[in-house]
Amino acid sequence: MKDFDLNAEIEQLKALKRPYAASVYSAATVSSQHTESRSVKDQAVEVATELAARKIRYKAFEVEDEERTCLAKLEAEQRKMDLAVEAQRRRLEMLKTQMEMEESDGKLRILSAAAGEDNDDIAAWPGASQLRCGNVPSHQSALTLNPGATVFSPAVQLPIVNSPAVSNVSVLSESSLALALANAMDRNRLPVPTPKVFSGSPIEFVSFKRSFKTLIENKGISAEEGIYYLQQYVAGDAKEAIAGCFYGTSEEDYRQAWETLEKRFGHPFKIQEALRDKLDKWPKVGHDDGVALQRYADFLRSCLDAMPHVKGLVILDDCKENQKMTSKLPDWAVKRWSRIVAESLNDVTEYPTFKQFVAFVQGEARAACHPVASISAVKDAGSKPQHGEMSKARSLETDQSNENQFARSKYSSFCKG
Repeated sequence: MKDFDLNAEIEQLKALKRPYAASVYSAATVSSQHTESRSVKDQAVEVATELAARKIRYKAFEVEDEERTCLAKLEAEQRKMDLAVEAQRRRLEMLKTQMEMEESDGKLRILSAAAGEDNDDIAAWPGASQLRCGNVPSHQSALTLNPGATVFSPAVQLPIVNSPAVSNVSVLSESSLALALANAMDRNRLPVPTPKVFSGSPIEFVSFKRSFKTLIENKGISAEEGIYYLQQYVAGDAKEAIAGCFYGTSEEDYRQAWETLEKRFGHPFKIQEALRDKLDKWPKVGHDDGVALQRYADFLRSCLDAMPHVKGLVILDDCKENQKMTSKLPDWAVKRWSRIVAESLNDVTEYPTFKQFVAFVQGEARAACHPVASISAVKDAGSKPQHGEMSKARSLETDQSNENQFARSKYSSFCKG
């Protein structure tokens, strides 16, 4: 009898490929194979996941390394730039000191030349040996200062130095220093300019901002000083708009104050509306009022000058807006302008621009305000009596007075008799 072989039996059952041929042994074997295959797949997924994560981390490390390298380069460049800036500041300080020395040298030589002091006396002054560039002639030592003389001006001629040690370049530099000193003295006599107080009119904001920046802010003041000065030169609605910024002293408070003023009063649309509103409310010019016509022409010119800076004012070129502005003119000026409009429409088929309208009004205003040929000037001249007529009138008045006096005296004597 043949011995039982489990493996051979399983192989025979597999070869049959029939569902009923399966046995406990074959089911156990297939289950074990599925378990082993699933465990291998899970391990492969885990390994693949870990590999992908490590690749991402590696890429992130590479990017971080590049950024750190770039940051280090930027920091190195910044350090070099700081050193260069510091060196430039030192050079500027040295240059400033050198210029002050040269200025003091020029003043010393000019004043000593004017006073006629001797070279030995000048050499005895502290630092004169290092600053002096030329010698002062000794033959003028007898000169003395005149207390009643006028203030030094460029017209004063410097003494000509014949010493061989002084070249033409030295003489030229002395003349330049004298002129510069005189100009500086003249500027010091001028009154100190100050900004105009701003009360909240958008039309005046641009000029106020420019004057404040030029005369105060650009002088190198601190933010605290800027806030103080700003508080002194604003009033009305402008002062109320930035009242809260006056409690601070930082750069942020100063910047916030200007930003508020810009938004409230300096926006181009605000300026445009203010100018157009003023135009709409402008009173009609009288028939013979040349002064009022001139004021209207001046305001139209200011609007024309503001057009490149306030883009919304281009609407003034519109014919309807021009009709509103023309209604402010006297009747005789309206008739003249209507002829110009008709000629423009016939020749170029376009309505005249705002620039042409301003030129027309300015020309009419000049004619209306002419000191000799204007209507008001002619009327004033006609109403004044001539010199001969005034003398004749006085003579007649005197004769009439004498006759009345003679008649009164004759009547009184008759009554007495």
